[in-house]
Amino acid sequence: MREALTYGQFFGQKQRLERTVAQQLSALHRDKEAQEKAIREAMRGFLLPGEEVLGKFADWHSDTRELRNELDQLPEYLDRYEQIRNEQLAELETRFRDEFNRGVTKALTDYCQSLETQHEAICDTIEEINKSLRDIDFSLNPDTYIELVRTDSRTSRIRTFRDEQLHSWRPDLTRLALAADPKEAEMAHFVAHIQPFITELQAREKEKWRQEVTDVRNWSTFKAREYFRVDKTLKQVYESSGSLSGGEGAQLAYTVLGAAIAHQFGIGRRDAQSARSFRFIVIDEAFSKLDEDKSKYLLNLCRRLGLQLMVVTPLTSLHLLEKDVEVIHWVTKGKPDTRKSVVVDIPIRRCAERKEALLAAAELEEAPHD
Repeated sequence: MREALTYGQFFGQKQRLERTVAQQLSALHRDKEAQEKAIREAMRGFLLPGEEVLGKFADWHSDTRELRNELDQLPEYLDRYEQIRNEQLAELETRFRDEFNRGVTKALTDYCQSLETQHEAICDTIEEINKSLRDIDFSLNPDTYIELVRTDSRTSRIRTFRDEQLHSWRPDLTRLALAADPKEAEMAHFVAHIQPFITELQAREKEKWRQEVTDVRNWSTFKAREYFRVDKTLKQVYESSGSLSGGEGAQLAYTVLGAAIAHQFGIGRRDAQSARSFRFIVIDEAFSKLDEDKSKYLLNLCRRLGLQLMVVTPLTSLHLLEKDVEVIHWVTKGKPDTRKSVVVDIPIRRCAERKEALLAAAELEEAPHD
């Protein structure tokens, strides 16, 4: 037979129950406050998503201006979520696929094609320059001419970029179409191949690499071959100008540069003299490291290419130019203000009369003063 419950025992159990219920209510209240805080933070994050999201979705605020950061708005947020999930998700997936196919993929295709087009233009330009070089006598008795030879760069970074990275990002449209889930396959390809390629091109820490591999001029190496004109047999190969004397290196450089300038101006040897266009170049201290034969070669080269030439040179080199120029612009320091310069135009036919006086004046000007 159970013992009777006394009033004291009942009162003690009642107090314990009340404490237990109070503790549970307090815990539930704290949990409720924490959840409300998390919900408000989520609402705030949705209303103010940050610059990255706003940069991608410029109309974000206009779509959320009716929402507030209040708990009584929770049903509105839930409705918006259901709308995005059930109604807009399919549209967003379609937009992504369109951007994937016509946006990112097309942009990358155009970018890669532009690099290849620039490279092909360089190859074509070399051939056009060679046409001009074949008409220029590089050396005499026996006569020779220069031809440029282009080969693909062997630098590993450039070869990897051209042979692998420029192609590995491209999607296999047939394989994607035959996949069990084409949408998922497109997304997987984007994440695994396209996005890493774009990220690598944009990475600041790889700026030096990007500048090297995307500058198509680095895709090629060049050398010059000298041929005998009479039978077109090879005389010499110039891998670089390092093994040449200063004058020989300058002659090679001037020859190639002159032919390139003539090509840029759109003139050839045969129509050089009759071409009516502005094709002006300035050569500064051109004869400082050249002997007289190389200097005359340079002047004759410019004449044969039909270039309009201004030569900046000391008066002591004037004898090299007397048969090739029409006017001398004699520049001296101003007097008494030497910060200014004075220019006197002297026709070449009168230069001989004044040459000695000009040389004497130049020596006097350069002489030290007490």
